[in-house]
Amino acid sequence: MSRQRWAPDDEGPRIFPTGAAKADDRGGIGALVLWINHRITRVRRGEADAADGLRLVADAMRARLDKPDR
Repeated sequence: MSRQRWAPDDEGPRIFPTGAAKADDRGGIGALVLWINHRITRVRRGEADAADGLRLVADAMRARLDKPDR
């Protein structure tokens, strides 16, 4: 599996392989799943509050649903 680079948490799910020419901000279900797993890991380590993590995930999902496909 290729190495991945994460966008800052406040931007929601944007993930793309390192070395990619440009970011694909449309993401996809795979990007969303990986980002949720990343948030869960941070909560387990005590780096983030669980309620805050769930709110960020919900906001990211809403933003993805509201964004029209290109």
